[in-house]
Amino acid sequence: MLVGHIACGFLVHYFTQPRNKPSWCSILGSTISDILAGIFILFGIEYVRGNPRFTPLGLDLVYIDITHSFLTTLIWAIIWSSFCHIVVKKKANIRMSSFLAVLSHWIADILVHKPDMPLYPNANTKYGLALWQNIPVQTWLGELMLILIVIGLMVDHYGFKKARFPLILLVSIHLLNYPGLPTNTTYALGKNFQNNPLLLRFSVGIAFIAANLVPALLVSKHLDTDDGHKRY
Repeated sequence: MLVGHIACGFLVHYFTQPRNKPSWCSILGSTISDILAGIFILFGIEYVRGNPRFTPLGLDLVYIDITHSFLTTLIWAIIWSSFCHIVVKKKANIRMSSFLAVLSHWIADILVHKPDMPLYPNANTKYGLALWQNIPVQTWLGELMLILIVIGLMVDHYGFKKARFPLILLVSIHLLNYPGLPTNTTYALGKNFQNNPLLLRFSVGIAFIAANLVPALLVSKHLDTDDGHKRY
C-alpha cells in the first residue's frame, strides 16, 4: 500500500478527532513505518531485493523487521503519539489517534504483504496474507475503493472544495501504481536495478521516503489550513 496508508490515517482522524483538530498526526503517522524503512534501507540496516516477477511492488522485502515487526510498530506508535501529544497542545485524544494511525500501517500491511512481517525483530516466523501476490488487481481495486470512501468522508468533514485536492492527488498516485505498470516506481526500480544492489538500495530508500512523506505532508497541510491559515 502507498496512498492506501494515507487513507487509513485519515480514517483514524475522522473517527477520533473533531473537525478543528490537525490531521497531520494521523495522516503522517500512518506512513511513519515506510518512511523509516526508506531511511533504514538507505543506510543498509534493512534490505530489499529486486524481483520483477512480484507485482505490484517489484521487490522482495528481505529484512524489514526493525520498521515492520509488530513489536517495533508499537514502539514507533508510542514515540510518534508522545511527540504529537507534546506538539499539539497536549490534547489527550491526539495521543490516541496518532498511536492508532501508526498501528493501522501494520494492520493494513499484514493483509497485502508476503510473509515478511514478524511479531518481533529476527523472529523465525513471519506473517502476511500476500494479497498483493495472489490477487494484485483485485487488491489494487480494493485500495482504490478505500481511497474513494475516504474522499467521501473528507467531503463530509470539510466540504467538496477542501476534499478536491486530496481526491486528485491520491487517485492520480494510485492510478500510476497499477500492478506492473512502468509508472509503478518500486516495480520499475526492482526490475531495472535488480542486478545492482547498491543502486537499488539507494534508489528504493529515497523512493520510500519521498513517496510516503510528500503526499502525506501535502494532504495534511491542505486539510489543516483554511484560506492559508492554520485552523488550530
